[in-house]
Amino acid sequence: MLLQAWLSWRGDRLLPRHADLDPASIKKILPLVGVIDIRAKDVAIFRIAGSGLRDVFGFDPTGRNAIDLLPEAQRPRRAYRLFLPATWPCGYLGHSQFIYDSGVSDVFESIGLPLEASDPGSRNLVVFALESIQGRRWQRRTGSLIDNPQNYLRFIDIGAGIPASVDPPAGFLTTPG
Repeated sequence: MLLQAWLSWRGDRLLPRHADLDPASIKKILPLVGVIDIRAKDVAIFRIAGSGLRDVFGFDPTGRNAIDLLPEAQRPRRAYRLFLPATWPCGYLGHSQFIYDSGVSDVFESIGLPLEASDPGSRNLVVFALESIQGRRWQRRTGSLIDNPQNYLRFIDIGAGIPASVDPPAGFLTTPG
């Protein structure tokens, strides 16, 4: 549903503008939709997080850096996988396993697609939807980290090609960008 809406928002352009995002066109999945503002390689701020995402994460990530919500060892990979869709640009499809404090796990499918930012301080935005495959969607404990290493991800060609790898090059977060 997000992909079809995104295609209609963009029309004949490579990317739809942030202002083109039409919540009514995705109302069925809106609770599971988020928008992340990519400001730098290591700065990806949640601008919007639907109520379903807050249930999955166990907190409202709005205003928080999506990179900082992972354990430090997983941050370069997540940073790269958010930075590339916004700057290449391309989309992504992924599967992630979330393990909750109770020990129960759930697998989520996600799609992310770039939006052209109107803010000159932004690289671009990524609009995404995240949905439980197993239907468990257990509430996480407030303040806990998102501990999934993105078990599977592939980039989607939206007309500008795709990066050669889904994993960051050595030193990705230590090089300017």
